[in-house]
Amino acid sequence: MKMLSVGECVKIQLTGFMEKNTVKFMKELWSLLLSAQQNASGVPQQFLDEKEAEIHQKKDDRIAQEIQKKPEKEGMDSELEKNKTMDGDVGNSRSYGDPVASALNSTNFNIEEEKDNDFKRTSRPKNRL
Repeated sequence: MKMLSVGECVKIQLTGFMEKNTVKFMKELWSLLLSAQQNASGVPQQFLDEKEAEIHQKKDDRIAQEIQKKPEKEGMDSELEKNKTMDGDVGNSRSYGDPVASALNSTNFNIEEEKDNDFKRTSRPKNRL
């Protein structure tokens, strides 16, 4: 009686399940097993190459999406700037709608001048009766 190899045993056991596709499946499986055995990580090189291509494709897709979004964002920024100009706020965008911040960002505001004015107001002699 002839001893069967592991591959032959698997092929015989799968024949009833896979029918005519058994030979093709076993060839692909065997080549993947040999590749995995030769690779230090134990993973077939074909799988590693496919995963690497998938990662590069995802990265390329993400970059393409960002490039596509950039003109849209620039369009939105210019539209926002137009609205600010129409509303009369051409100054600092952080002060938009905030009267206190607008006053603080004003070029006419001088801290030293305000300190001098405060000092003069507090240091005046008071007339006592």
